[in-house]
Amino acid sequence: MTSLSVVIIALNAAAYIDRCVMAARHVSDDVIVVDSGSTDGTVLLATKAGARVISTDWKGYGATKNEGNAAARHDWILSLDADEVINAELEVWLKTFTPKNDRSVYSLRRLNHIGSHPVRFGCWGKDYTIRVFNRKYVHWNDAPVHEALVTPGNVEKHVASGILQHYTVTDMNDLMHKTRKYAELSARKYHQKGRKANIFNTYIGPVWKFFVNFILKLGFLDGLYGLRLALAKSYEAYLKYSLLRTYNTAK
Repeated sequence: MTSLSVVIIALNAAAYIDRCVMAARHVSDDVIVVDSGSTDGTVLLATKAGARVISTDWKGYGATKNEGNAAARHDWILSLDADEVINAELEVWLKTFTPKNDRSVYSLRRLNHIGSHPVRFGCWGKDYTIRVFNRKYVHWNDAPVHEALVTPGNVEKHVASGILQHYTVTDMNDLMHKTRKYAELSARKYHQKGRKANIFNTYIGPVWKFFVNFILKLGFLDGLYGLRLALAKSYEAYLKYSLLRTYNTAK
């Protein structure tokens, strides 16, 4: 078995941070919560649950996660968000974790939820994300949103057993709040990269995104949840490029 450090980023995550930390402690003797200025008791709850808390300014998703990785006691990292919980099968896999080599990375399957309702189809249906890696060879990029791991050219990719339960939004109001938040962050990122908004990506692209998520990816099988999620993702695409046009034309 190889020792893992668990690194969790958090901001005002009092509603779920203790559940995340307690599950993480089942698989690691080093659970780190990187808190970026919570005001709702997150730090106290994380500490009581057994985490080592690092308080820092928000530097963006990737940079904040890298700060936690640098503070870890072990080179192998399990990277979590505060609203994610390890399930029993994944816990067993992590407890017996033995990497193929130091350049291996491991994807976890996430089961995303709206409230307590699991979303099994649509854009959230087949969600695999690399979360276990060796910090000597892998790090997060500095993207302010939708961060990604930078991996060596000879990386070996594997898939872990089990599921990472992701309680991504509490209800539809929370979904719309996060939709607007990520649209704004993405628009600012695109603006910094010099990308342009046009008729296609502003108006036609969102319609196509709805069709893909609700029809081609079988989002309709999730019923009303699938419909609302497909609409939210379509709106996010529209809002992102509408904001981008505003940023590009602002003096």
